[in-house]
Amino acid sequence: MDNLLENNGSWNRVIVITDLDGCLLDPVTYDYGEALDTIYMLQKMGIPIVFCSTKTRVEQEYFRSRLGIKDPFIVENGAAIFIPINYFKNVKIDYHKVHEYYQVIEYGLPTKEIIKRISDLISNYKEVVRLLHRMRIEEIMAITGLPREQAGLARIRDYSLVFYPLDRYRVNELIERIKARGLRVITGGGILYTVIGDHDKGLATRKILELYMMEYGDIISIGIGDSIIDVPMLKEVDIPVILGNNIDPGKYNLMRNKNLVIIKEKGPIGWSKAINSILG
Repeated sequence: MDNLLENNGSWNRVIVITDLDGCLLDPVTYDYGEALDTIYMLQKMGIPIVFCSTKTRVEQEYFRSRLGIKDPFIVENGAAIFIPINYFKNVKIDYHKVHEYYQVIEYGLPTKEIIKRISDLISNYKEVVRLLHRMRIEEIMAITGLPREQAGLARIRDYSLVFYPLDRYRVNELIERIKARGLRVITGGGILYTVIGDHDKGLATRKILELYMMEYGDIISIGIGDSIIDVPMLKEVDIPVILGNNIDPGKYNLMRNKNLVIIKEKGPIGWSKAINSILG
């Protein structure tokens, strides 16, 4: 690991790309307190912390503002990269649009387009699923365990549609019909299902790393994940980190990377342990 981090006696530029739920955030309480010291250490070292999560822009901004993180972030399972304007000084970004303070590179379909594609299915299966954005905040809190403010933010989506299954037998039938429309359906623990376009975290991770390389030259990327939807991201980084036991590294060919780090703990404790074990 030392040889990877060092180049001719000097440290390469390190970039941290991380999932949120179950990684930086506790899988039950969504708290990040145990990671604060490590976050502050990274910030003092000038190491970017790039969120790469199924969470939306507004959800990620909630944590970015509280942690003082000003780096780019990847939303809704790789649907888009939000890059603060003037963040990269030496790179011309081929972005798709400007949103408030960000240049945005998009890979996903807008939520309105997703709804348009499957509105008839949702209507036909209205007794099988409930759409998250139509649920009361109290219902979302009860289902997900999210605090009130975060539950409200979870309803605001740009590139996905989330539903809660009422009939777990028929929901599989609905999922297959959604897939036949050229869309993907992902789930976190089987609680909520998310409909997205044909994208994952890998493409967006590859792009943001390209931008960092154009800006700084040699970089070393650390990627931290805890579920199979993180695998495409983990395959793009120099040092993949698996927290917990939800990813079989052999099944997904991650063992081929000799720098693979596996930490049994999940959440901010495991996250901090991983970062500190790599950076020493």
